[in-house]
Amino acid sequence: MSRDRRPLLPGPEQFGATQDGLAVFYGCVPFILGIHTAVPLLVCGVNGEWLSPNNDLEGWSKYLLGLMQTGIALALFYGGFTRVAAALLGLVWLAGGFCFGLEQMLENSHFLGLAAFFWLCGRGPWSIDRLLFPAFEPSPRLQRHALRAARIGLGLSLIVVAFTEKLGNPALAEKFLEVHRLNFTHLLGIPLSNYVFAICAGAVELLVGIWVTFGIFIRLIIVIAWFPFNLTLTHFNWIELIGHLPFYGLLAVLLVWDPQRHEEALLTGLRGRPAREGNPRDGQAVSWCHGPG
Repeated sequence: MSRDRRPLLPGPEQFGATQDGLAVFYGCVPFILGIHTAVPLLVCGVNGEWLSPNNDLEGWSKYLLGLMQTGIALALFYGGFTRVAAALLGLVWLAGGFCFGLEQMLENSHFLGLAAFFWLCGRGPWSIDRLLFPAFEPSPRLQRHALRAARIGLGLSLIVVAFTEKLGNPALAEKFLEVHRLNFTHLLGIPLSNYVFAICAGAVELLVGIWVTFGIFIRLIIVIAWFPFNLTLTHFNWIELIGHLPFYGLLAVLLVWDPQRHEEALLTGLRGRPAREGNPRDGQAVSWCHGPG
C-alpha cells in the first residue's frame, strides 16, 4: 500500500533492485516457501502429529496419516508433483477439521493458504517439476493469484489464534503466563498484569492478522510485528522455530512483495529458468531465460 503514491516504507526498488533482479527473486520464492513448508510437515509427520504439535495422532492413523504428511513434505521440498501434493495438503487440512475440530484447523489456516499457493503457482524454476514434468505447470492466469492466497491464509491464522489463545480465552492466557514468565512490561517501567498483557498481545496479533489478510500497509505491519512474533522463540527453542517456519517464510516474502508493481516480475520469474551464457569467469552474466508456456 502507499500514501500519496509513495511507499510508507521503502521497498526493494529504493535499495537499487531492478526488474531482472526481482524476477530472479520471485523465481526463487516457491523454492523458499517449499522448504519452509516442508520442514514442519516432515517433523509433524515423523512425530505422529497433524499439522502442529498440539494435534496428536493415535493408533493406525499415526502411521498412515503421518506417512501422508511426510510424502507431502518431500514433494514440496524437492518440487516433484507439487500440485498433487498441494491438493493433498488441502485435503489434510479439511480432514483435520473432522478429526480435531474446526478451531484447530482454522489456527493452521496458513497451511491451507500455502496449499492454495502451490496449487496456483507450482514449485517454480528450481524444481523437479520444471525439469521433468513441465506439462503440469499452472498457467500465468493462476500464478498471479498465488501470493494473495498465501497472504490471506496467513492472516486468517493470526486472527484465529488471537481469539482462541488470548482474546477469547484470557484465563488460558493468564495461566500460560504464570507458567512461562513472558510478561516483560516491568522491565520497561510500565508493569501490566498478566491479564492486561494477554489482552494487549491478542489485540496486536488480531491487528496484524487483519492487516495481513486485507493487504493493508503490509510492510509496515510486518516490521512492527517482528519483535512480538519472535518474543517466545528463545524460550521454546527449536519447537517454536520449526512451527513458525511457514510464518517466517511468508512474512519475509510479503516484506518484498508489492502487488501493484511486481506482478510482471513475479510472472517472469515463475515462468523462467536459470541458464548460463558462456563462462561467468569471463565476465559474462547469468541470465534468466524464458521457460515453458
